[in-house]
Amino acid sequence: MPRRSLLAVACGAALLGGACGDDSSGGPLVAFPTSLHLLGTAAGPRPDGGSISCALDLHIELSGEIQRTDRWVDYGGVMGGDVQRTTLDSTGAGFGFWADVYWPTTVARLVLPDSIELLLGDTTITDSRFWHEVAWMAGARGPGDPGSGTWTCAPFDIYEGGYVDTFGIVQGTWHVDPEPAPAVGGARH
Repeated sequence: MPRRSLLAVACGAALLGGACGDDSSGGPLVAFPTSLHLLGTAAGPRPDGGSISCALDLHIELSGEIQRTDRWVDYGGVMGGDVQRTTLDSTGAGFGFWADVYWPTTVARLVLPDSIELLLGDTTITDSRFWHEVAWMAGARGPGDPGSGTWTCAPFDIYEGGYVDTFGIVQGTWHVDPEPAPAVGGARH
């Protein structure tokens, strides 16, 4: 077989196998870790002189690629973990809200050349500004950094039973770290 034909067959096979993810923007769509740990914090003052602090501690398990274009790749999976928001007035009175969360349909989208978007939940089932902000994260990624960015910790929009969390928005940062998969039959703590 002539060398030119062999080269064409090799490139065609690579394209069919998905190994050539290059596009005109100058970078390949790289493989992504299947287990990620997303950590985020946000803190700042309330408008009435109090304080707000928030935290994210989420584990993402990606099961595989679900869609691809020449500009991005979507990986599907599940997400679980906990989120926290504490809101205190100027005297230190207030409350902290902690939620154990699980979303069965999570998408991690890698966008060329160096962006990441995380769709962590279904925002159509809630009116809470907090959950709307947590459900979608966008950031940057680079060599050795699967992703990081900023996020907004908004109120849970609670006004019942003596608990009020309807105002005060603070900005924070988040990052994802690859993590080893749990042992077979084992749980991550």
